[in-house]
Amino acid sequence: MYIDGVSGTRARRSPGSTLKPFIYALALDAGLIQPQTLLDDAPRRFARGSPENSDRQFLGPISASEALRRSRNIPAIEPANRLPGGGLEAFLRSSGVDLPQLSHGLVFVIGATEMPLEDLAMLYEELAYPKQGSLPRRHTRQGDPQLPAKRVNPRQGGENVAVGEAHGLRFGRDGHPGRGARKY
Repeated sequence: MYIDGVSGTRARRSPGSTLKPFIYALALDAGLIQPQTLLDDAPRRFARGSPENSDRQFLGPISASEALRRSRNIPAIEPANRLPGGGLEAFLRSSGVDLPQLSHGLVFVIGATEMPLEDLAMLYEELAYPKQGSLPRRHTRQGDPQLPAKRVNPRQGGENVAVGEAHGLRFGRDGHPGRGARKY
């Protein structure tokens, strides 16, 4: 889609909270968290400022599943900082996402970087239709229907793909930390 010669899908824009599911998926895969792991939703200070949640409130200890469901910024910081192998930035760059050279660290957690919509769609497609060696599927619930193996490469054109719920990121719905929950 082009408007006045600008591609609406290739133009960089803020991803907002759309990268949080990838933080949690990578943290789950690395064994850093479980859905019931308690994360701290409390004020934090960094050299470049103090990030906030969109509602400017803090909830205290919150399970990873509830933090993702509510799209809380602050609880996502700790798992993002602990990701191995270059973290979310390395994952995004190795996935072919077109990121500004100066984007790194906290900007990914709070959605303050820029990326093309087409690249974001490609990442979510990969959650639904994983390739060999990509994001894991092992976090799905038993009995979930498998999605069809249809793949569309958005860079080659083709039809629109409605992904539905991303299988790799399903958490419990109660948000209760349960037994054995760890707090960071």
